[in-house]
Amino acid sequence: MRNIRYIFYYLLLLLANTTLVSAQQDSIPKLIIFTGSDWCVNCMYLEKNVLQDSAFLAFTSQNTPLLIADFPQHRSLAAEEESRNTTLAERYNREGVFPKIVLLQGDDFRVIEYHRQGTIELLSEIKSALHQP
Repeated sequence: MRNIRYIFYYLLLLLANTTLVSAQQDSIPKLIIFTGSDWCVNCMYLEKNVLQDSAFLAFTSQNTPLLIADFPQHRSLAAEEESRNTTLAERYNREGVFPKIVLLQGDDFRVIEYHRQGTIELLSEIKSALHQP
């Protein structure tokens, strides 16, 4: 079961990376989630209860590309992915906070606090941030 979860998570990362590259050419908002998938308890909770939720996946697929910047401690990442995650962290997560949700809109970004809210509550906060100037 655990292997299936990692395969799903890896496929989600690949899809998110492809989507982010195409989104960078547009001016559409982007959502980055910094996570420690195999050591951060709140990150695991976020993944299980929000990121895998069909409502969350539907929202991100229709409204904002999703990029997962993962920093695992018990498994290795591909060098390219690790480099990309480090670059994103240097720009948007210098404090090393996990999980951290960042909404990019043009040259601006907003941090959306995560306090173990459910999908509906988190989506409401993201939607509200999307509509703020």
